[in-house]
Amino acid sequence: MFDRLNLRIGVAVLAIGGAIGLWAALNPPPERYSYRFVDEVVASVQKFREKRALLDVHGCVVHGSIEHRAGTGEYRFRLANRRDRPPAAITVRYGGWVPDTFGSDADIIAKGRLGCDNALDVVPDGIMTRCPSKYAADLPSRDDWTCTEP
Repeated sequence: MFDRLNLRIGVAVLAIGGAIGLWAALNPPPERYSYRFVDEVVASVQKFREKRALLDVHGCVVHGSIEHRAGTGEYRFRLANRRDRPPAAITVRYGGWVPDTFGSDADIIAKGRLGCDNALDVVPDGIMTRCPSKYAADLPSRDDWTCTEP
């Protein structure tokens, strides 16, 4: 009787351990976000696209590049480096709500993945803008952070 109890406990422990091991193997740890400037993403698009890495891309919205599909929350725009960084730009696609301070020349961080066409596909609620009124004293002069498209 004692041997059957030990056998049952051993089988139960192995079954639970196997289930936990299988779950861990099928559910890898969450991806880490990689904070990059636009020029860093453009220089390594192949690497980021192959890894399907989630990126926080910092740049500013190119003046006049925002396209908004009427009646939807779909946006497409160009994101470029600030003047204090090497010139570079990428296309961004986003579907969802945008912050009130979003617009041309807005300094933003867009969270997403690179698509097969090297455009950044932003996740829902993945647009963050700098609040100019709250942080105005901390900002460099507007000429320093206005974006420039190469």
